[in-house]
Amino acid sequence: MHFLKTAWLMSRLQMRSLVLSRRLLICVLLASAPIAIAWFAGGHQHATDIVPFIGMFLVLQVVAPLISLTVGSSVVTEELENRTITYIFTRPTDRAAFFLGRLASSTVVSTILVTISSAGVIWAATYPQAGQANFKRERIRRGAHEMVEIVRDLPEGLATGLIAASVVAAIMYTLISAGLGVFFRRAMILSLVYTFAIEGFLANIPGSTQKLSVQFYLRSFLTDVHEMSASILSEIPMLTGTTLYTAPEALTRLAAAYSVFLLISALGIRTRQYMMTS
Repeated sequence: MHFLKTAWLMSRLQMRSLVLSRRLLICVLLASAPIAIAWFAGGHQHATDIVPFIGMFLVLQVVAPLISLTVGSSVVTEELENRTITYIFTRPTDRAAFFLGRLASSTVVSTILVTISSAGVIWAATYPQAGQANFKRERIRRGAHEMVEIVRDLPEGLATGLIAASVVAAIMYTLISAGLGVFFRRAMILSLVYTFAIEGFLANIPGSTQKLSVQFYLRSFLTDVHEMSASILSEIPMLTGTTLYTAPEALTRLAAAYSVFLLISALGIRTRQYMMTS
């Protein structure tokens, strides 16, 4: 009960801190960017074309990691930077409860923002715009053109797949950033390096090394329900012939990786000594 009470208290404090912080405003702006792009692009393309493209390459690979890493880095490193972690660790407070409580609130915030971003992309791309925005000019032959109505219906399962992938991305990347903060002072920098350099390289080269990246499994949530998403991968030479898991298989493997990293982080914060620099 003491562990649960401590985790609940830390969770509430972290939630209040995030809501009142400037980093939340930055994350809101990041979450809004794909929605704005989908709104303007939706007036020129089919929703079935734009949603998988923006969802896979913008929401999942850029916006979701940035939001999650920004929020997750506050779990431990914010206390270190503010030199307030000593007030917590010098009292009979379970360090694992401190970490899990703050991680839970950070995960909730990042998940909500990323979900809003992905759902907003779906809404912006499928919302019936007025007037000429409902039509696009297509070339027929010999220079002749005609106005064709833009299709705004999505295949069954695509919206659910994108939102599910976004939720999983927020949960995973928030833990990665928070977990690195347990062991390293510059967790945000290391998280960015891992996500956009190391993982970006591993996820986009042929071979089994793709399975070492989170992005490989996130793509399964889209390609498992929509052929257009699979064709996007096939158009990239390095990813031609990539075989992805089904959504349940990908979720199972990510859940196992999450559990292992969560355990390592919770045990690590109990034993690690933090030195306060002047």
